[in-house]
Amino acid sequence: MGKTKSKEQIYNEIIEEMPDNLNEIELSAFIMYKIAKERSFSSRYYWSDDTTRKKIYESCVYKHTRKKENKRQLICVTATKMYKELAKRLGLDVYIIGDTKLTKNDYTIFEPGEHISPVIKTKNGQYIKTDIEWDLENIQTGRRWIKFRNNR
Repeated sequence: MGKTKSKEQIYNEIIEEMPDNLNEIELSAFIMYKIAKERSFSSRYYWSDDTTRKKIYESCVYKHTRKKENKRQLICVTATKMYKELAKRLGLDVYIIGDTKLTKNDYTIFEPGEHISPVIKTKNGQYIKTDIEWDLENIQTGRRWIKFRNNR
């Protein structure tokens, strides 16, 4: 499989490969597609018991370490953080949505284990949900994305 690329390497490649003149929705989709092609869902998180899942989730929320960020496998928190960081660099207005809350930057307001994903707010006020974790398999196998959608 080769060496896992760091998140900075992925960001640089995405920026380098980005077509000119993408609108906000196209740029949102491009970022999601490229990150999904480089990462996979954490089998350790998926197969763990509830206690271990909670520890992994909380660790991703509260501990910001390069080692965690550069792992090949991710969960919703690390996928959201990667997406948000790059999208923000590229000028998109990014929020984080959970089951009942929407926030700009505070990952700690979500319950441990609560699924979160990034949301883009376009200049015309449209909200686009960009759920990498849920569409990861669809993107990697060339199937239709089901979680990249207008959220309003």
